[in-house]
Amino acid sequence: MPQRNRNRERLRAGALTSPPAVSAMGTPPSETAPPKAVVQIHTAAEAAELADRLLSAGRGWPVAVVTIATGSQAPFIDAAELKTEVGDLGEVVVMPTSNVSWAFSTAMPSQTQVYGGAGRVYGVDQAWVSDPYASPLRFAYSPADSPKVVAQLLSDTMAAALRAGLLVGDDPHSTTEHSGVVQGLIGERAIVQLDHGGQATIWAELTVPGIALEQLVRAGQPITGPLDPESRRLDIRHAIAPAEEFLRGYAPGDVVLVDVASADEGSVTVRPHPSMVVRIPRFLVTDNPLDLVNELFTAGEVILARVIAVGSRLELRLDDIDDDAHVDTPALLPGGPPWLTLPAPRVAAPIEPEPVEEPRADVPPPPTATIAGPPATMHDGALGTFHELLSLRVLTRRQEEELTRTRTKLAGAMTKYRKAEDTRRTLQKKLKSRPAAAETHDYSGAFNDPEEQFRFEVALAWARRIPADQKPELPLGPYIVGPRFVASLAATEGISRAKVVDVVVEVLTGLAKTSATRAPHLLRINGTGGSPARQREDGAVCWRVALQQSSPSARRLHYWALGETIELSRIVTHDDMEP
Repeated sequence: MPQRNRNRERLRAGALTSPPAVSAMGTPPSETAPPKAVVQIHTAAEAAELADRLLSAGRGWPVAVVTIATGSQAPFIDAAELKTEVGDLGEVVVMPTSNVSWAFSTAMPSQTQVYGGAGRVYGVDQAWVSDPYASPLRFAYSPADSPKVVAQLLSDTMAAALRAGLLVGDDPHSTTEHSGVVQGLIGERAIVQLDHGGQATIWAELTVPGIALEQLVRAGQPITGPLDPESRRLDIRHAIAPAEEFLRGYAPGDVVLVDVASADEGSVTVRPHPSMVVRIPRFLVTDNPLDLVNELFTAGEVILARVIAVGSRLELRLDDIDDDAHVDTPALLPGGPPWLTLPAPRVAAPIEPEPVEEPRADVPPPPTATIAGPPATMHDGALGTFHELLSLRVLTRRQEEELTRTRTKLAGAMTKYRKAEDTRRTLQKKLKSRPAAAETHDYSGAFNDPEEQFRFEVALAWARRIPADQKPELPLGPYIVGPRFVASLAATEGISRAKVVDVVVEVLTGLAKTSATRAPHLLRINGTGGSPARQREDGAVCWRVALQQSSPSARRLHYWALGETIELSRIVTHDDMEP
């Protein structure tokens, strides 16, 4: 029988009348491992000492603080079960809500306190000091909430232990390598049937921070790793593909899945691998000067990106994705699922007027059977505090429900916005592929000289396409219109003049170098793989970029590059390899 179930049975049988405990004051400063039992805080002095210890550098392990609600004799959260599950990876402390918890609250930074029956885990890294949400409060309103909250606090403790590096230096003699097959997933645990018999578990918190277990393993997957004989935990961290190996198969032009780490007005940061972040500037995200990038993306969202460079650094863009792009996302573990998948498209519900919400009269007060009432001997001041805490619990529960509804509405609104943005980009692509727009026709006779006319159209396209704030970093480079270029442009059919002008702008600003659609490459002497590039006597090298794709007659632009100067040579078909 698992340890958790054994403890539960002993409690039911009355064999375990109270959790084993030690005093916080009795914990020697020289102790190198968490206390084996639950630590009890009895006095304000002990609470202040606990706060001082949590705020001191050099603490060796995470601490889970469980509080006793006012008027209760024991915490709603089963601290003994939590300690059994945490083991030597963390400390569990119990503290009453009284002058003791107020002393603790006074000594702690704002919004990092815990009291009133809630629990909280304080990590070693102390990120929670400046960001209290890094250490979330876990609420229990009655003993019935204990299983859920114990699981939450256990997950928080394990994640904190992993961040603290408590599992990195495991003694190799205390664990042995074992292999097995994943039988299935239950919440944040995967059950593994070992080859030699018996079972083990994989804990999500002890794999990759911020990654759900279903992104790593699936039923039927062979798995190997060190096994802790006491906890029966199978450690798979060393089998997870590092970023360099994971991205080795990527090439320029590939379309890949990434998840959004963060976004601001001018850029979005994405993760192609859990341990790698790539910043994508706005001009590689959208060409709409009115767009703010942080309004287009939400942290945690899975999106498509195109690879534009690999090597010492991975570079991506988001504005050059075909509607039917093929995506193949590798697994983080051999035989595992793709670690990212696109969400299934949601059918938009008919838009109806939002009903005006009436006051929440339908939320009943917490059942009297699940919230302890005040003792008969409680004096007036304490009774007032009790009722105040009770009201706060009801208010918190209502606020949590309201927050859930707001998040659901926000997610729906973001989905609609992204669909509208995708539609805009699709229409924009179709518009670019149409014959020259009326705006271009209006200026078709602006100059009698064909070269002057072309230069005017290039300048106009650059002014139209490049946002004002990006013009200084994307200027039109110096260029020459070659002796055969204007004639080849006039003779070209099957592609609009406006499209040619836009591609010339991309070449002159350098955008073509990062575009998988343009596929810039040297024009070589022959089709042999390592043949030299075509080069003139003055040192200029001939380049070739795509104007169209996927047909023998697809048009290409040939140009010579000498230093920073571009000489436009000819518009040719795909099979024409002459400069």
